[in-house]
Amino acid sequence: MTVVNQIHQIASETAPYLLRLISKEDLLAHGLVDAELNEEVTGVCLMAFQYNLTAPKAPKGFMTLSPYYYFSNQYHRQLSRAFKNMIVEGSPIRILKNLPLKPLVALSGIGVYGKNAITHNDVFGSAYFLYGVALLEKVDWDPIQPKDSDCGDCDQCIRACPTGALSTPFQLEREKCLRHHMLSGEPVPEEYALLMGNRLLGCDICQLVCPKNQIDNPTALMPDYPPSVFLIDPYLKPQPDGYQHLMGPLGEWIGKNYARTQRVLAQCRIIDHNRYRSSI
Repeated sequence: MTVVNQIHQIASETAPYLLRLISKEDLLAHGLVDAELNEEVTGVCLMAFQYNLTAPKAPKGFMTLSPYYYFSNQYHRQLSRAFKNMIVEGSPIRILKNLPLKPLVALSGIGVYGKNAITHNDVFGSAYFLYGVALLEKVDWDPIQPKDSDCGDCDQCIRACPTGALSTPFQLEREKCLRHHMLSGEPVPEEYALLMGNRLLGCDICQLVCPKNQIDNPTALMPDYPPSVFLIDPYLKPQPDGYQHLMGPLGEWIGKNYARTQRVLAQCRIIDHNRYRSSI
């Protein structure tokens, strides 16, 4: 079995996917230079895995999570295990850790940029998780297919953004983005904190209104919120033995990198403040 067939096999066991093989020459020709693209690397395999953008209903007193974080955590763990098992001495692949993958979407033709600065396509909308591996041997590279945006006159994402973070099409004003401030570890401006409602992580407003996401999605829905993880009250009470018994299960949903105690507790205080203002 060729290395590309092995990659297809791993991808097919994860979720509906799209895959492109991009040569290093094409990457470098379009200014995509990174230390991971060293002399051993011949190119990159970029994969996009579909997920369901529909979030479960949150009971009163629960915090919420954008499905992207749940599915990306699940997909990443599954893919990393599978590819690590594939990597042995002399292996023709290497897992990418730092190379920005979103620019490769537009370069490869998997998708195009929307006015919300998120990429999308006609198959998955914008609901997909990206994963990449470096290839250390030559394969039959796919031709690059960069395309212009297909948003046309549509500006629904721009009008829907509650903070005006998309006032310039195709550019995100990060300091105005609600997601940027969640779990950031930095003080959150009061006007943005109020707009967060009961969100622990993620926003999705610009994606939910996008016409590209008004499609039938065959993938499974994110599971209902378990009270042991998403009921907010335990996070607001002193825990004599620390909060690790809460952070561990939460990390299974959002990833360990996001489940950092002080940042989670700060976001929970924002949610608690909001629920008494808006009866969440």
